[in-house]
Amino acid sequence: MKYMLCLIRNKEGESMDHLPSSPQEMYELGWRKIEGEGYAQDPKEGEKWLLKAAELGDIDAMYELGWRKLEGESLKQDIKAGEEWLTKAAELGDVRSMYSLGWRKLEGDLLDQDIEEGEKWLTKAANQGDDEAMNILGWRKIEGDLLARDPEEGEKWLREAIKSGNQNAMFNLAVYKFDGRYLELDVEEGKKWMIRLAEEGDRRALNVMGWRFVSGNGVKQNLEKGEKWLKKAADLGDRDAMYNLGFYKIEGKHLPQDIIEGEKWLKQAAEHGDDEAMIKLGMYKLIGDYLPRDDKEGEQWLKRAAKAGNTGAMNMLGRQKIEGRLLDQDLENGERWLMQAAKKGNPVAMCNIGICKMEGKYLEQDQIEGEKWLTKAAELGYDRAQYLLDWYRMKRVQQSSEAIAEGEKWLIKAAEAGDEEAKILLGWEMEECIAFRFTGKSEEVS
Repeated sequence: MKYMLCLIRNKEGESMDHLPSSPQEMYELGWRKIEGEGYAQDPKEGEKWLLKAAELGDIDAMYELGWRKLEGESLKQDIKAGEEWLTKAAELGDVRSMYSLGWRKLEGDLLDQDIEEGEKWLTKAANQGDDEAMNILGWRKIEGDLLARDPEEGEKWLREAIKSGNQNAMFNLAVYKFDGRYLELDVEEGKKWMIRLAEEGDRRALNVMGWRFVSGNGVKQNLEKGEKWLKKAADLGDRDAMYNLGFYKIEGKHLPQDIIEGEKWLKQAAEHGDDEAMIKLGMYKLIGDYLPRDDKEGEQWLKRAAKAGNTGAMNMLGRQKIEGRLLDQDLENGERWLMQAAKKGNPVAMCNIGICKMEGKYLEQDQIEGEKWLTKAAELGYDRAQYLLDWYRMKRVQQSSEAIAEGEKWLIKAAEAGDEEAKILLGWEMEECIAFRFTGKSEEVS
């Protein structure tokens, strides 16, 4: 191999005008050549020096090779080699590698998902002081997301991460304490952590506290402070804050109405990828509420949200295309949007397809297909589908006892979910059943 004369710096930053001889010098030259930092960029040459350093036992080089090969960052992607180098570094005590292996194994990101292995590496990293590993272990154990639910241990990890100044852990603990959903409710503690973060300039906390001050949710209402903090968060790029400002300003909810400013904030949120802002803009434009009606622009916003994967937007597009009320009727594209949303798990879209198929209105009648989609929506807990499923089944002239029992089951579920029509129908149905059984019994006696 032909070695080049190079000028590199050692750990103390002193220039060294000689060939790299130590693994650390090889590592230093390697990453600099890959990045073009102080040298002409040459990833292939840089990889050679990293590989030589790693083979000589340099942990920094192992980690550098590992993550770059795994992600294909400046080097040719090789997931197997990347994982091998990260594992070697982790086994030698490199906390960065433990963390990287841990979260990737846990989530199945680039590496095969192995929850047990992922938790093992994250725990090792956390025990060696990695505060982001602590944060991940904390919130996942609190919520029972991928890891076994253990709120007590999860809270312990979050508090350990906070001791190291981890803002993600601070934000998560604040949310849990404010909401009382996963941990014991403690609004004052939640407020303490969230305000601390906001005062440090954390845009998420600025948005949350801005929203709470504006709405008076969990804190004493302070419109001036709330709007100020929402604007700070929005200026820092927080799209939730942009959305909140847009909604409040357009509709004049809590804050003085200013439609022009509200539309500006909503559009900024949409341009930052907020699909809910796209839907809001779309519906405002289609209906002509608050903003001037513009069917073309409204449809464009809904399509952007749908193409971003929002199934609610798909359902809205589908319904409007099928019904032809706010958009020009287009049954083929309407059905396509509804089916796309339904196949992605949206229960409202499932219900809409079910109704169209059962009634034969707009779409070709197919009661078997319609009942299938209504059942899917009902199984996801959508109470309107539960009610309709029962209603269609009970309308049939000839019903088997099995169908009646199935209908009664969904009717009870809808009633328990608060559907008033289902409660009335259930009361009527039970009265008829009781009368039938009494009559039958009387006939047997006589």
